[in-house]
Amino acid sequence: MTTTTKTVSEIKRLGWRLAWGTALLASAPAVVGCGGAHDPADESKELTGIAGEQFTPADEPRHVNRIIDAQAAAGARRDGTLRLCHFDAGNPAALNSLGEEKLNLMLEDDDALPVVVYLDAGGDDALLSARQQSVKVYLRDRGLTEAQVTLVAGKNPGTFAPTARALRGSQALDQKALAPAAAAPGK
Repeated sequence: MTTTTKTVSEIKRLGWRLAWGTALLASAPAVVGCGGAHDPADESKELTGIAGEQFTPADEPRHVNRIIDAQAAAGARRDGTLRLCHFDAGNPAALNSLGEEKLNLMLEDDDALPVVVYLDAGGDDALLSARQQSVKVYLRDRGLTEAQVTLVAGKNPGTFAPTARALRGSQALDQKALAPAAAAPGK
């Protein structure tokens, strides 16, 4: 056998040894891991601190829903206005489900009491009086007293404002933004 042939066969033998050694090392964790007893209680343990490893059950409220509900309650309370769409078309003095939901949201807000409800639904005095009575009865059924409820006819003055000042400010910002582009040479 020549030295060249001997060297080639040694390299082949070394290659096979490396391949088998690598395969054994790679399979060692699987072999060692399979030897232990399987405890089903381990599966129920929480994996806290690992993002995405735990899913909230479907019947449990999620954090994002709590935030959305709080924002909806604050928005309903800030607006505080019942409009024509919040009353029943067949019986215009009765609240519909949308009106009831808005009142429920207003009561869920942190600043719930006293409740000020604006009635901007139009109609004559008799219809306005009947709508006010409908709202009073609904809120009384929810546990509120007359002292905790204030009903006001018309729009909520806190929800609208003149836009002229904001428009002037917007136009001034637009002019400042366009000024550097107009002053740039070569463009």
